[in-house]
Amino acid sequence: MKRSQRPPSIRFKGFKMSTLRNIAVYSRKSTSLQEGSFETQRREILQFCQTYGYNIIAWYQEEISGRIVERPEFKKAIKFCQDNDCFFLALDVSRIGRNMNVYQDLEKVGFNKVRCVIYGDRPLDWMTINLTLMMSKHSSEMTSKRVSQSYQTYKAQGKKSWGIQKDRNIRTASIARGANSSQARQHADKIQQVCSELDLAGYK
Repeated sequence: MKRSQRPPSIRFKGFKMSTLRNIAVYSRKSTSLQEGSFETQRREILQFCQTYGYNIIAWYQEEISGRIVERPEFKKAIKFCQDNDCFFLALDVSRIGRNMNVYQDLEKVGFNKVRCVIYGDRPLDWMTINLTLMMSKHSSEMTSKRVSQSYQTYKAQGKKSWGIQKDRNIRTASIARGANSSQARQHADKIQQVCSELDLAGYK
């Protein structure tokens, strides 16, 4: 687990320092097997801040499962945003967490101040956050179930643990690549579309 990172310096083009909005960043990966995950998140986040004029004043980073409720760096990021009245940024909702308790934490910051890179510079409404968290939680549970089943299969076949380790490597590498893929953005657009249709139908 890594402690809070020093905010990187960014060169802004087309923005005056007085117009920049302060923001705190949170990045997370589940295991050390997700090679390059932090680098991918960092690159996307820095580009986002340069594009939309955000000044990073704090950066929190940790290696921990998103299914865990009590995550030290995440809690620090939430408190920092509350104390400093600034925006909160992550690559996507799944990086923020994979449990429904995250909703209450983001509510403390204010949904209008929560940003995710894959959604662009627009606030996330409660419906988008809830739907995405439920899907992330379900995805995490299904992945764990498949890994467990794979392990039992390897064990039944008398194979050593390297088999399941290889399987985990493949899965986590795939997840890391998907974080920056067009599929992830298409997924985000679909969720936004569903939320818009529900709004029109009166489910607010």
